[in-house]
Parts: sequence; structure tokens; C-alpha cells
Amino acid sequence: MRFFKRNTFTDDDAFDEANKSYERHLKNLRPQLHDSLIKYVDEISIHDGKVICAKSEADKLTVSMKIGDRQRGYSEISMVYSGVSNAIDLCRRFEAIKEEAQEILYDEIDIINDMMIHRIIFWPKDELEITFREYEFFKNDLYN
Repeated sequence: MRFFKRNTFTDDDAFDEANKSYERHLKNLRPQLHDSLIKYVDEISIHDGKVICAKSEADKLTVSMKIGDRQRGYSEISMVYSGVSNAIDLCRRFEAIKEEAQEILYDEIDIINDMMIHRIIFWPKDELEITFREYEFFKNDLYN
């Protein structure tokens, strides 16, 4: 993770500063982001989400998660990343995270060398970085 470190979540001041830095970063990235990623950062929070399943096919990785809370209601989101060179390995890691019932703490979007990056930090232990060329997501509202 570039902005949100595991210890960031135990210190309110550190979290506020990381959040402000990340928001500035997103503002600068916005002109380079695909429409689907702009929509994702504007509308979706995967905080406290749990992995439902992951699958890979060639250089495509699909990850489905249950997200939301009692106040906002729950949804299932499927994120499809294309142009992923290590899709099979990432799929295995997401499946292990699902088996361990880890929850998502935070995620970050970035771009390095014309490749988009989605970083996800889980509680209690894992972090993943997905490097990809194209992205789309599908959201299905479940219930309140």
C-alpha cells in the first residue's frame, strides 16, 4: 500500500493525513483513469467487504465481494480486471483470503508506467496489488 499502511488505522491523525494525501493523489490521477474506475472511486466503498469468489481466465481476473453495512444495505460487486499478467496467482490468493474470512480495510487506485494498479489491504494480515490494463465492475444490490 502506498498511502494506507496497516498502522495507519490505529492512529486517527495518521489516518486523516493518509486520507487527505490519497484524495489529492486521486484528483491528480482522475484525467488518466478509465470511466469505469472513476465511477468505482466515486460510488463504491469496499471497506469491511468480504471476498465471495475469484476466478481467472488467461489474463483476466474476476473478484466478487459482498460489501456494505446495515445502514446502507448490502451489495455484491464483481470486479473484472483485464491485462493481468499474474491472474492465476492472484486468484489463488483471493481464494485463500476468502477461506480465512478476512475483511477489507481499505483500497487504493494508482497508475504506474501506463498500468493501473488496485491495492487492497485486508484484516488481519494480507495485502494484494493487482496491475491491469482495463477494468469494469458490476454491482447488484442485495438487501438492507
